[in-house]
Amino acid sequence: MMTRMRKQIIVSAVLFVVLFLGMIAAAQAQPYTVWGRVFDGDGITPVDGANVTVTDINTGESLSTTTAGGGYYQVVFGPPATKPVNIGDTLQITASYNNKMNTTTVSATGSPQRVDLILAKVTPTPTPSPSPTPTPTPTPTPTPTPSPSPTYTVWGRVFDGDGITPVDGANVTVTDINTGESLSTTTAGGGYYQVVFGPPATKPVNIGDTLQITASYNNKMNTTTVSATGSPQRVDLILAKVTPTPTPSPSPTPTPTYRRAPGGGVTVDSDGDGYSDSYEIRMGTDPHDPKSYPGAPTPKVTPSPSPSPSPIPTPTPILTPTPTLPGTPTPTPTPSPTPSPSPSPTPGFEAIFAVAGLLAIAYLVLRRRK
Repeated sequence: MMTRMRKQIIVSAVLFVVLFLGMIAAAQAQPYTVWGRVFDGDGITPVDGANVTVTDINTGESLSTTTAGGGYYQVVFGPPATKPVNIGDTLQITASYNNKMNTTTVSATGSPQRVDLILAKVTPTPTPSPSPTPTPTPTPTPTPTPSPSPTYTVWGRVFDGDGITPVDGANVTVTDINTGESLSTTTAGGGYYQVVFGPPATKPVNIGDTLQITASYNNKMNTTTVSATGSPQRVDLILAKVTPTPTPSPSPTPTPTYRRAPGGGVTVDSDGDGYSDSYEIRMGTDPHDPKSYPGAPTPKVTPSPSPSPSPIPTPTPILTPTPTLPGTPTPTPTPSPTPSPSPSPTPGFEAIFAVAGLLAIAYLVLRRRK
C-alpha cells in the first residue's frame, strides 16, 4: 500500500515539474520587439530611408528594416522567424544613410525596447604608408592620392542679358571635359539649376577637372569653363543673344557653249569667254574661268594701307547682385508614439494541470494520515 502511494506521489511530482517547465518555455518563446527613431547629425531632423540592422550577439540572429514615417523603425524577434531574445542578451543596432552611420550596443531589458540613433558622418580611416625597406639607394615612397568624393554638386543661377532678371526654363548642360561625363537640367524657381555627378549614374568629378557649363534659352546662350574646386560649386551664367553666321551664296557656274568648227566638228567653250577650251589650253589660260583668256589684261595690285590700331576702351565692371538662397525651414520634431506593450501570456491548460497535480498530492497526504 505504501509503495503504491509513493509511486503516485512521484508521478504527480514529475507531472508538476514538466508542466512548470512548459510554462517557462512558453513564456520565453514570446516575441521581442526593438523599435526607435533615426535622426540626422543635429539630433532633431528624422531620417527616412535609413537602413537599420538589429543583431542578437548571443544567438547570432539578425533582422533588417528601413526607417519611414518620421525616421521610425521596428523589428520583432521570435519563432518561427528567429530564435527568441532572452533578458540580458546583448543587442547591437546599426543605422546607415548615405555617408553617415551609427552603431550602438545595449542589453535586452524587456519587450518592447526603444533604441534611438543619431547619424554621424563617416570619416575614412587613412591607410598607413608602408615603411620603406632599407636599401643602398633608398627609394622615396609615393604619396597616396586622396580618393575622390562620392558625389560632386554643381549649381547656380541663369540670368538674362541685364545680369539681374532670372530665367526659368533655360536648358543647362554641365560637362566634365576630363571624364566626358555630361548632365543636363532645366532652371526653375528663380533661375536655379543643380546637377550631381557621382556613381552609379556618372563617374566622379576630381578636384582640378575642367567643367564646361552651357545655358541656352530661346535665341540666347552662354558657355563658360571653370576648374573643379570643391563640392558644392556655384557657377552663374548671363545669357547673350546669338548672332547667326551668314552663309555665303555659291558662285554661279558658267554654262558651256558649243560651236561648230570650220570643216566639221564641235568646239566647246566652258566658261563662255569666246575662246574654245582647246585654244585656251594651248595658250596657257584657264578654260573654266571667264576672266582668264588669251590677251586678258593683268589687274594691277594696289597695296592697301595698314590701319592704325584703335585704342581699346576700358570696360566698366557691372556689379551683379548676389542672389540669396531661400532659407531652410527648421524641422519640427514629430512626437514619438509609444507602442502598446505586448500582452502577458494568460495561463491556460498548463495552470489547470498544475492545480490538479497539487490537489492530487494533497489528497494522497491526507489519505496516508488516515
